[in-house]
Amino acid sequence: PAVRIQKIRKQMTSRREEAAIDMIGAVAPVLGLLPDAVVEAMSGSVIASDVQASNVPVYSGDTYIAGAKVLRQYGLGPLPGVAMMVVLVSRGGFATITARYDRAAIAHEDLFAECLRRGFDEVLALAGDPPPRVVPSSFPDVKDDSAQPRNGSVSYS
Repeated sequence: PAVRIQKIRKQMTSRREEAAIDMIGAVAPVLGLLPDAVVEAMSGSVIASDVQASNVPVYSGDTYIAGAKVLRQYGLGPLPGVAMMVVLVSRGGFATITARYDRAAIAHEDLFAECLRRGFDEVLALAGDPPPRVVPSSFPDVKDDSAQPRNGSVSYS
């Protein structure tokens, strides 16, 4: 996996040199507040892709809600006309990665989740012995047929 990681890094580094990247970063916080339908309408002029990925920076210090320390933070990105949105959030020495996807794009959800876990295990094995662990933390689906969501999600920390 080390060679694959180096190749991907080289590709991504060259993409970051595009002039439009700065504009996207400035607009991204606002896009997260908009409904999916609005984001989809706005993204009509963007080159089509199957997957979008986002790395969300968070405040590095401890934060609290009603006196309870926040231990994890999960990013649930919109599906702006793509089959999958993957969001990475790091907080307090942990990284959470959430993949939200259109169920029409993933025929075998359990296999997809297992492949993600194995991929993370393969990369984390490069960290040495003992390697960090991947812990699935997916949210259960709503079972009410009248409110059955079209989108799925899988989350790891």
